[in-house]
Amino acid sequence: LILANKQDNIGITGKGVIDGRGRELANNFINQVYSGVIKDKLQLGRVANRPKLVYFRECKNVEIKGVTMMNPAFWTQTYDQCENLLIDGITVRNNTACSSASGIKFGTASTGGFKNIKIINNTIFDTFRSAITIQAVDGGLVENIVVDSLRSINTGNPIYLVVGERREGRRSRMDNVHISNVYAEVPATKPDAGYDYEG
Repeated sequence: LILANKQDNIGITGKGVIDGRGRELANNFINQVYSGVIKDKLQLGRVANRPKLVYFRECKNVEIKGVTMMNPAFWTQTYDQCENLLIDGITVRNNTACSSASGIKFGTASTGGFKNIKIINNTIFDTFRSAITIQAVDGGLVENIVVDSLRSINTGNPIYLVVGERREGRRSRMDNVHISNVYAEVPATKPDAGYDYEG
């Protein structure tokens, strides 16, 4: 819905709401698949390329502050190869579908790595996998990560870190990760989160 490519000194700020109307959009896509308007190449009965709500790629000096993002048809927000990114005081609401993914996720795609990241004062609930996932499996270096003041409620686990070599000869590294002040509340029974590398 909102795309920025190779832009500098940009942001989304204020107390407004960005509503992707994901359920309506998904139903519209499905109707177009079954009526033949859209070709279903994967034969899944749905469209694979649903729109992300916010997608910034190769941008510098980005501020996302105060806004509420809700009801995406796909991922809520993606920041790909961005530098000097601040996300502060936002609310994310997505109850149009049940996700098997994580509330906040860096990777799987980690060729370039991630560095100098602070994830502070977040509440994440009702995710099947993790509240926060950081995966380094494609050869990139992940370094200088701070996770502080996390409330994880009804998630598969609060924090999941993995270093691997998804492609031969491209072993990743993870250095200088600090985690503090984590509160986790889980139900009495929960399903197996089934961690392989998330595609």
